[in-house]
Amino acid sequence: YTRLSPTRFRYESRGGSFVAELETDELGLVTRYPPAWERVAVTSR
Repeated sequence: YTRLSPTRFRYESRGGSFVAELETDELGLVTRYPPAWERVAVTSR
């Protein structure tokens, strides 16, 4: 992992065969991990 900003990280594996830029929230929890998934907000009803 390489920190790009306070809320963005670059992940690289297998000598660069897989690369992704992850986004986190203010608590450090991953909110976006392309191309796999993105956190969805839950609202109360």
